[in-house]
Amino acid sequence: AHSMPFQSESADVVTARMVFHHLNDVGLATQEIYRILCPRGRLIVCEYVAPDQEILKFEREIFNIKEKNRQLWTARSLVESIILHWGDCRELSLTFSVLKQYSVLDWLNKSGLSTNLCRKIIELYLNAPQPIIKKMQIVYTKDGDILVDRLFAYMTVEKQ
Repeated sequence: AHSMPFQSESADVVTARMVFHHLNDVGLATQEIYRILCPRGRLIVCEYVAPDQEILKFEREIFNIKEKNRQLWTARSLVESIILHWGDCRELSLTFSVLKQYSVLDWLNKSGLSTNLCRKIIELYLNAPQPIIKKMQIVYTKDGDILVDRLFAYMTVEKQ
């Protein structure tokens, strides 16, 4: 994503589903996307976002255990991080959806993390402050799972 093997202005559409939080340099990637997009080309992004600063802080604690130095955003900071490196754009649309009652254990089981790191993350959820529990609709199930609501942003940006 930081150095794509495509000619400048050669792509009509670039998609990025759950990509940006894995990148070391989002600015460089968005500049590269801008470079390869044709005029009026579109970038389509789907990314998990925190609905507010309080949840963002909590989720950063979790991701510092799961994937150190990964980006997490609010919707506003995600848009700003992309547009900042583009300058002007012709059109921008932003919509949201909530993935209801997402299984934390399923997420952790697919992560490849050690049992010790998974336990640390589970402890954070189990000891979450009441406002976080309420905002994220955290539910602790009888079988030991933790279910949370996750907010996703879907953004389309059209190059000038």
